[in-house]
Amino acid sequence: MPLTIVKKANPPQSEEINNKIAVITILGIQGQKENIKTEGCARYYFAGESPDKSQEFFNTLPLLADKFGAENIVPIYTTDAREFNEAVMAHYANFQNANFQINFNDSYKITDEKNFEALFEIFERVIDDLIKSGVGKIVFDVTHGFRHLPLLALVDLLIQNFSNVSQIDQILFAKEIEKFKLYEIIDLRQYLDIANIAFVIASFSQNYTLAQHIRVKRFEPLVNALNDFSNNILSLNIAKLKSSHNELIKELDKIDDIALISRARDLKDRLNKICDWSDSAYIFRYKLAKDMFKKGYLLQSLVLLFESVNSYIVGVFERNIPIVYKKTLDECSKKKERKNYLVSNFFVQALKSRECEDDKFRENTMKNFRKPYHEFEFELEASDIAEIKSVAKTKFKSVNELTNYRNRLDELRNDFAHGNISEEEFSHIKQEIKKLFDKYQDFIKIQDS
Repeated sequence: MPLTIVKKANPPQSEEINNKIAVITILGIQGQKENIKTEGCARYYFAGESPDKSQEFFNTLPLLADKFGAENIVPIYTTDAREFNEAVMAHYANFQNANFQINFNDSYKITDEKNFEALFEIFERVIDDLIKSGVGKIVFDVTHGFRHLPLLALVDLLIQNFSNVSQIDQILFAKEIEKFKLYEIIDLRQYLDIANIAFVIASFSQNYTLAQHIRVKRFEPLVNALNDFSNNILSLNIAKLKSSHNELIKELDKIDDIALISRARDLKDRLNKICDWSDSAYIFRYKLAKDMFKKGYLLQSLVLLFESVNSYIVGVFERNIPIVYKKTLDECSKKKERKNYLVSNFFVQALKSRECEDDKFRENTMKNFRKPYHEFEFELEASDIAEIKSVAKTKFKSVNELTNYRNRLDELRNDFAHGNISEEEFSHIKQEIKKLFDKYQDFIKIQDS
C-alpha cells in the first residue's frame, strides 16, 4: 500500500511573529548509559565560531539545552532514546548544578520506527503545535536519531517548507571534523532554500509561473526577477519584457551553487533563445507565440501570432518604402497610446485595398486618422499611394491567402478572448492552431530555432 502524506493547512500567521524559540530534536542512543560520565564525549562548536572555542558534551542534547535553554527543547523520541538521554541530562544537571530538565510530550513519542506515515504525522504535529502556541522561530536538530529518522525529518521539512512554514529558522547537524572527537554544528537550512529555488526554476521553465507560497530569502532578488518576467510575458506586456528579461538574466548569472548552475544555465539559454532582441518584430513575436503554444497558453499564442502577421506586413513596407513608412510612423506617433495599432492597421488596410482607386484607398487606410478619432489630419500624396500599392502588389506572396489567413487568426483570437469556444471545438483547436503556425511559414521565411 503506497504511503500517503496528508498535508494540513498551516494556521493563520500573525503579522508580527514573536521571538519565542523552540528546538526540535530527534533523540538517539550513543554509547552505554554506564559510560556517560567517562566515555563518548566529544567537542562541539557552531559554524562561524573557532574550533578553539569548542565545548565538550556527550551528545548534542545537552549542547542544545546549554545554547537555547532546556525549557525550549522539544524532543521526538523512542522509549529507549528517552531513557538514555534522561540519564545524559541528569549527569549534566549534577555536574553543572543547573536545570537541565527536558519536557517530554507523549504525543511526540515514536512507537514504530518503520511506520513512515505515523512518523510524518509526528513531525507535522510538533511543528503545527509549536506554531499554534505562538513560537516565532523553530530550530530542528537532525544530528542523532534512529537510522532513517533524520532523513525522514529532512524530507518532511522540505514538504513543510513548500507549504510556507517560514518559522523554520535553522536545521542543525553535527558535521564530523575529527571522528569521535570534534564536530562542527552546521545549518542545513540553506539546502532547503536550494531545493526551493530549484523547484521554482523548474516550474517557471515549464509554464512561466511561480509558486507564490514559497519564500526563499537567500534568492529573493531572483524570485522577484522571475515574478516580473512572468507578469510581463503572461500579460503580453512586450514593452516591459526586455527590461525584465535583462534583469532576470543578470540574476541567473549570479547563481554559483553547483546544484543550481545547470538549471540556471538551461533557463537562461531558453529565455535568450525566445527573447533575442536582434530579431525583427515579426520573428520575435512568432518565436514567442510558438513558445507560448508549446506551454499551453493558446490565447496568448494566437494574439502573438496575429501581431506577428501584422509586424510582418508592416516590415515589408518599411524595408521597401522607408520614406513613406517614416511619414506614416511620424503621424501615428502623435497619438502615442495607440501608435503601434495605427501603424499596423494603416498598412494592413493598404494591403487589402491595393486594387482600389486612390479615393477609396484613402478612405480605407485613413479612417483611423480622421477627426474626431484623431486630432491630426493625415494626407497621402498620389506618389505615396502609388509606392504603397506597388509594394502591396509585388512584394507579398499570395496576398489574398495572407489576408484570409490573418482574418482566420483574428476570428479565432476573438472567439478565445470572448469565451466562444465550445467543448466540441476545443478538442480540435490545438491541432488547428498548429496548422496555423505551419501555414504562416508559407508566407514568411522563418527558420525554426
